[in-house]
Amino acid sequence: MAAEEMEIDDSEKEPVGGNKNIITHSNQSALAFYLELSMTTRSYTALRRDLTSRNCPIFPPYKSVKEEMKKCLSETVIISETKAYASLQDVVNLVAKRACEAHASSWEVASLKYLRLVATTGFDGAGGHGNPQQKYKNPANKNNDPEQTLLTTGLVLVQLE
Repeated sequence: MAAEEMEIDDSEKEPVGGNKNIITHSNQSALAFYLELSMTTRSYTALRRDLTSRNCPIFPPYKSVKEEMKKCLSETVIISETKAYASLQDVVNLVAKRACEAHASSWEVASLKYLRLVATTGFDGAGGHGNPQQKYKNPANKNNDPEQTLLTTGLVLVQLE
């Protein structure tokens, strides 16, 4: 998920150390930054520690970012070494909930009668990944060859009205 695709709640912005030019990241914007740069836990905490040691604590603790990330996952998602599963209805419910949370402050609740969510789904298959970073032990894979194909599905929020 790219940073420009996420709705960022910047209500937690505040100047650091009296310097009005330095703005802290909210948990949401820190998560967007973390995902956009494909950071690891180690790289995020190292960056945060370095900035904090330079009197510029603009990033929240990794624990806060991880909690924000959990809000983006369905509670019923099943993740194993070789697959991830979530019901489409659970994903739709989660997308609707997160979209409503992101826009709730701009809605006039008294005039709100119903919401309409328009979304699209898609499937994408890819093959020929000759250099995967992980090899899975699978009884059907007697030679312990790396997995070289991938099928992904996605749900994209098109409109919320």
